[in-house]
Amino acid sequence: MDTGDASRHNPWQPWLKESDPEYRLPVSFAIVAAMGLQAYFAVLAWPLIVIELGLLLELVRQNPRKLKGESPRVRRISWILTGGPPKR
Repeated sequence: MDTGDASRHNPWQPWLKESDPEYRLPVSFAIVAAMGLQAYFAVLAWPLIVIELGLLLELVRQNPRKLKGESPRVRRISWILTGGPPKR
């Protein structure tokens, strides 16, 4: 499996192409909406929602505008908040 860099872009692997950074605001709204649904449907979800809100506020404080040039700490918090495995 070729894990080449962006300079050797393959049209069948668009995720390797260098692209513009995304804005944090739409992502933050989606996370807040998911937290609202979780609060409505889950039983005793408040401790988890407080932790998620704290992580989201820290992410916005660290990198408020665009998702570009993130530090490893911000990347780890993003992965924890979205429930994905952290990449090293």
